Amino acid sequence: AVQEQARDEMAKKFAALVEILIAEKRDWTTVSQLKSAKGKNACRAFNRADAEAVLEELTTHGFLLKGSLSLPKVGLCHVYSPFFDTERALGDVVSLIHDERLTFSECFHWGAMQKYMSPDHGRFSNEGIFIRYQEAKLRSLQQRRGPGVKKGEDRAAEEAADALLSKLKQARSTKQMLFSGLKKDAAESGDEICQEVRYFYPTSMRGRRIVSDPGAQGLSRSLRQVLFPKARDFDFENSVFTVVVQLADMVRPIAALPLLQLSTWRRVAASRDEVCREVLSCSLKEGKQLLLEVAHGSALPGRNSLKLSEQAQTFLKSLADAARVLRWLACSQLPSLLEKARKQGPSKKDAKKFWPEAHVFACWWYAAEDNCLSALVDLVQDIQTPRRHVSLHFDGVLLSPAGVHRKGPLSYSYPHGLSCSCQGEEQPVISCAFA
Repeated sequence: AVQEQARDEMAKKFAALVEILIAEKRDWTTVSQLKSAKGKNACRAFNRADAEAVLEELTTHGFLLKGSLSLPKVGLCHVYSPFFDTERALGDVVSLIHDERLTFSECFHWGAMQKYMSPDHGRFSNEGIFIRYQEAKLRSLQQRRGPGVKKGEDRAAEEAADALLSKLKQARSTKQMLFSGLKKDAAESGDEICQEVRYFYPTSMRGRRIVSDPGAQGLSRSLRQVLFPKARDFDFENSVFTVVVQLADMVRPIAALPLLQLSTWRRVAASRDEVCREVLSCSLKEGKQLLLEVAHGSALPGRNSLKLSEQAQTFLKSLADAARVLRWLACSQLPSLLEKARKQGPSKKDAKKFWPEAHVFACWWYAAEDNCLSALVDLVQDIQTPRRHVSLHFDGVLLSPAGVHRKGPLSYSYPHGLSCSCQGEEQPVISCAFA
């Protein structure tokens, strides 16, 4: 009875700490931060002076994860984040072993590529003009810098221009590399060129398969329409929310935290169009982008920026709070990956994007997504057609017409209780579900 009472007291302290972190929009806390919490964010479950002892006690009894992180102006210090125990490990729910299928045949329309790369073609030549314009703009911003430290706005404008210029040059280089590669096989293949395109996993744990050769995955949507004019996208419906909600249910968190019910995430997974229309009062395109940004940790938009109603603001806040809890859940299941990410620290190029918890959350659900993709690949490979184009695009595949024309619904059962189904010929709807 004494032990149960002591654990109940620790559970209250843990719940109070979770409330503070959510209110202050932080994924972790330090002893100093917890001691300095004041006003409505002050902890009422224990004395601030006992913050260090309480954090260590909660860590010892499995309520918190303790790690080390180098913080600006502070240096290396201990950080504490909530730990959620689960009935099932991630590896018990989805396979974490790499799928061995890493090479797929892609068929390019050579005539369309020739026309696109022609100096007389509007889009490609306009890209060159726009790159030269961006180079001139960047030089102008750099010359305006003057002596001393640059002003914040000037620095931000210069960084944005430099990032855009790098992106444009990279895209143009990819197209030129692809064109050169296809040109070698053009004489023998005629108007359609089929090549074997390789993919790879960037980490030892299963995640998204990235294309290593010039292929459809690395091309813009507009260029894909040029090179694969008759191919069709088969994407999972509402992939992020659908996969994450099911994955959270399957690992079975033990803690009875209200936010773990994921009510807002479930609503988006079940009826995203309705949420955009009735809650956010915006178009599907705007609402989809907004929901994805908030789900991945972006700051909530100001009420006046998108003219969001109070109802929309409340919904998005609940969505963001649940996203924070999901990051904690992912880190609880992959603590070694979290520790590794924190130890590596940010690169100079991506210092502002350094967010270990978000990285672990992405790895957590990417593993499930790739299992869904494997189920979809199994499904489409049942269709025997010659010279079939199949390219992987994280949450779906791009198929040549020969791989599309098949009557009736398709379904496939995959290991770990995962099933994939596709219905409809004009507007295919693909869903992946954990049994």
